[in-house]
Amino acid sequence: MTVTMADFKTPKTHLEVKDIVFRKDDDEKCFELGLLPEDENIYHFNISPDVFFRNLTVDEVYFEPSRTFIRLKQPVTIALSCSGKNGGLLVQGE
Repeated sequence: MTVTMADFKTPKTHLEVKDIVFRKDDDEKCFELGLLPEDENIYHFNISPDVFFRNLTVDEVYFEPSRTFIRLKQPVTIALSCSGKNGGLLVQGE
């Protein structure tokens, strides 16, 4: 699903998220955010926003040049929203 930051003015909630995956496209202008395992929800952004994390307990991070995996200590409900002043994306555990 292709989205813009305006799509997150109203928070989007995802249940039982275990892994967060970031990926840049080859041209490095597009950005993907995946929330797993909930139907492998993947958001395709046409920009690369600043991303802020709040209230998440991270178990491990695995970095590759093209993508990064963040594994959470336990499944959690996550709300995605526009962070306001700076227009970044807020990834918040609930």
